[in-house]
Amino acid sequence: MSNQIKDAMASSSLDCPVVEGRRQVQHVPARAAEVGGIPIHRVLPSRQRRLVGAWCFLDHAGPAVFKGDSRGMQVGPHPHIGLQTFTWMITGEVLHRDSLGSEQVIRPGQVNLMTAGRGISHTEQSLPDDPQLHAAQLWIALPAGARVLLIGGEPLGEEVLIWWNFVGHSKAEIAEAQREWEAGGERFGRVAGFRFEERLMPPPLPWKG
Repeated sequence: MSNQIKDAMASSSLDCPVVEGRRQVQHVPARAAEVGGIPIHRVLPSRQRRLVGAWCFLDHAGPAVFKGDSRGMQVGPHPHIGLQTFTWMITGEVLHRDSLGSEQVIRPGQVNLMTAGRGISHTEQSLPDDPQLHAAQLWIALPAGARVLLIGGEPLGEEVLIWWNFVGHSKAEIAEAQREWEAGGERFGRVAGFRFEERLMPPPLPWKG
């Protein structure tokens, strides 16, 4: 096959197979490789498919059984930028360490998520005396220069009022706290070591209290 035809078949990072206006199911064969001393099958990225949504990398590691004096998987320090690594252990245990000081043993059924924005490095090692390893690792591409904080939770089911630096459940509760702060009462204690005497003061309450 000519290089020109191969290039025409190469996947863009933005496209998805579409035939007559309908998105298609695509079969992407894995290719064999080795990482850290164990066999892996790499599905993404490939010439046929570079991305699936934001997922930009998929390795299926093992299943591998270590024999004799094998040290198992030993992946030395390596860098990442612009992604999250998503490591899912199926069997075996792997020790994750990174340049932020994080250290976690990832056990079967557990997931490790590491965010690499501008830059981070990490290592991945089988635990001593662990004779097997079976895992999947995916990468999630992050949007350009983006920082996202996702929060959620069950509703409290009760009214919450916020005024200045006070959170309370009634106007009277907030008004009392403000009065005590303005009067210099003992309720809020003292902050030792601050060089200046001036305390921050709230604006007048927007209601009578």
